[in-house]
Amino acid sequence: LNITGLTFDGIAILAYIKKRAHFCFLSPEDADVLVGADVDLDMGAGDHSVAHDQNTRRPRVGSLLEEIRVESEIGQKESGKQVLKNVGKVEKFVLEQVRRIFEDEFVYPSFWTFLV
Repeated sequence: LNITGLTFDGIAILAYIKKRAHFCFLSPEDADVLVGADVDLDMGAGDHSVAHDQNTRRPRVGSLLEEIRVESEIGQKESGKQVLKNVGKVEKFVLEQVRRIFEDEFVYPSFWTFLV
């Protein structure tokens, strides 16, 4: 399985408390609440089309990992046997697991702590 492309959209939070750095990402819903306040302030400035354009350019898919492109091969080229490429069901299963693990381990309330 080779990753050929990755699209990520998220907001990270870093807290430094007593020689420890705590790191996590906000869920898409929490990020919208945080960033949505900035868009509302821009709308009050006068030009409503600018804020509307920003919303149409950044669609929220519901996952921090918006897109992962992969190429896969099942089999062995060296032995001269048949090789299956881009096996859809295997790719879909692996990508769903990667998304689930990423969101379980990196999205608040889960966080990573680093000693500094």
